[in-house]
Amino acid sequence: LPHQFRNIWDELSLGGRADAEVLISKPVGAKQETRYHTNLYCRDVQVKPAFFPYSLDNLTGEIEIVDHLIKLKAISAQRNKGEFKIDGEITIGPNGKAEIMAVNIDAKNIETNDYVLKEATNKILTGIDALWDKSQPEGPVNVAVTLQKSAGTPNINAKTIVQCNGVSAKVGASAPAFTNIQGQIEYYTNYEESQRPYLALKNLSADYDKSRFELSGGISNPSISAASGKARPKIALDVKISNLLVGGKALYS
Repeated sequence: LPHQFRNIWDELSLGGRADAEVLISKPVGAKQETRYHTNLYCRDVQVKPAFFPYSLDNLTGEIEIVDHLIKLKAISAQRNKGEFKIDGEITIGPNGKAEIMAVNIDAKNIETNDYVLKEATNKILTGIDALWDKSQPEGPVNVAVTLQKSAGTPNINAKTIVQCNGVSAKVGASAPAFTNIQGQIEYYTNYEESQRPYLALKNLSADYDKSRFELSGGISNPSISAASGKARPKIALDVKISNLLVGGKALYS
């Protein structure tokens, strides 16, 4: 592999088996760099990236490397009961780091009580691990992540969509537990347009005892960590409660 790929190769900690085709070309007497065209057909590969807490098993699909470009084609992998599908393109710069990126990750049936999901989410929204511990979420979610980066920009724009499918959680250590949480949570940044990070709640609903809670709205510049030094978040939420027991613990809390 070209030298700029070797750091990434080491960080991925690849294992397992794959079929490979490699074409190496360089005109005789020419001063141009040697060109590489590599196709890896993953059969049963394990990946444990150093920069990501998940280890993925049973990875299949095609990885094509053409000069400085990596193409991910129909990549699929598993983590416990979760299923991942990954596709996109990454251009590697001379320093061995991603210079241009357009990657889509689609994860199905991911358990919210998996500590690795908490750590992965904390990389996007710093400080959420403390909130995660207080809320103690349980149940499956689907997660879709879009990662984009343009040449010359240091940051990666991320859009994360979490679809809750019957999750349970608390709003505090001693707070009542909410069950059957349904709906969608979105978090996205756009550094190129200097937009503040934004957290959106779409058609989020949950049960508490015989009451039903509905929540929608958004939080601009969300910050879980008080020491982050960012501007204060702006909150606009619409909360609707049906069949609430007025003398119950939910209203008091």
